[in-house]
Amino acid sequence: MKTAQAFHIYLAPGLQNSELAAVLAELGLPAQTLENPATVVQPALVLLYPGQKAPEGLEEVALAPPKDASRTALRELLRVAMENVALKHEVKQLEEQAHRLHRQFEELNRIGIALSAERDITKLQEFILTTLRQLTNADGASLWRKTVGEDGSPQLFLASSQNSSIGNTYQAFTVPVDEKSVVGYTVTVGWSQIYDDAYNPPPGKPQGGRNFDQQFGYRTKSMLTVPMRNYNNEVVGAVQLINAKRRYETKLTVANVPTEVVSFRPEDLEMIESIASQAAVALDNESLLDSIQSLFDGFVQASVTAIEQRDPSTAGHSGRVESLTTALARAVTEIGTIRYGQNAMTVIDNYIRVTLHMSALTWILCSCAVYFIPACFHEETYPINFWSQYAALRSSRGLNQNAVDWALPLSESAANGCCLTLSLVFRFSSCFSQLLCLQ
Repeated sequence: MKTAQAFHIYLAPGLQNSELAAVLAELGLPAQTLENPATVVQPALVLLYPGQKAPEGLEEVALAPPKDASRTALRELLRVAMENVALKHEVKQLEEQAHRLHRQFEELNRIGIALSAERDITKLQEFILTTLRQLTNADGASLWRKTVGEDGSPQLFLASSQNSSIGNTYQAFTVPVDEKSVVGYTVTVGWSQIYDDAYNPPPGKPQGGRNFDQQFGYRTKSMLTVPMRNYNNEVVGAVQLINAKRRYETKLTVANVPTEVVSFRPEDLEMIESIASQAAVALDNESLLDSIQSLFDGFVQASVTAIEQRDPSTAGHSGRVESLTTALARAVTEIGTIRYGQNAMTVIDNYIRVTLHMSALTWILCSCAVYFIPACFHEETYPINFWSQYAALRSSRGLNQNAVDWALPLSESAANGCCLTLSLVFRFSSCFSQLLCLQ
């Protein structure tokens, strides 16, 4: 059953003892004198003298009954007028809700695109917090990522924080995943928490904000804490918003918190949870890309080091060329005539470093092709005169005969090992190509 909304009826000054006031009393409808139109609370019906002009902004909710109307007619007029006002108020609410949902849909699209495009984890975390604060008018926000402590217990690491009223408050620390803190409780139970007052939480839930407030001279009141779930639906962290404000640009003090801070709206919770989950997936993806990059860098560096040990006279050549070329590019940037920009320099660094290292990997492929692959075939079964071509290649490369004599009798297992090496090289090359495309 739908509960009727509170309805407010206002009488123009001088109508308190009129026939209209008597009809309202018969119907059990309380009325108050209209003193200041700015204080009218909706939904409302404003009753005026016959012919009286409605106050500005209240034209749609004003009624001026005829002077000679009977009580029966007044009752019917009041009933119809109240129904119309209620319908208009409901339509206005629906229009506001549709506008809010449309704005949220546009924001979700924009945020999804931005989350997938950003490659810097620090900037990504800052973007997540700024966006959530703007959508909820929150004064402060913090992002917590789940990690493992030295003793193996689950911990929450404060990865980033913002507060528009007191500036930078970030201090790196961890809290245990338990029910003693609001963020730990949220991650433990796995669902969102809305507090109207962090000092007076719902029964059975922990308080929040006191230590922070004592340290920075702040007052934490309303609070929204949302778990972050990755693509496996695992809770990998949490986002906490504090002090939803009436206006986003308001600067809070301990004195104005009671009047300027409001509760977070439950209707926004689904959108905030969706953004938090998108953020968790984006952070996971970025961490995965960083791991792939580190793995590939390690493989390339190990391969180059091993290859360069074969000839001490040219050892370190790739590293020296990389350092000199990168330094030259940076020097050109600093001149001021041609500027690559920070993102471009990152790509240049990666391209020069890996390209030079790949020249060494090319020697791996050539060595494998010349030394090992011919041992996989036999002259009587291979359909073309492979061995004559191989001899010409060996002569053009100036290969040592002893090396050839050692390579030819290799067993089939050794050849298979070579193929595995080639497969690994191509796999890492493929990963690197994907990384370049992502940049």
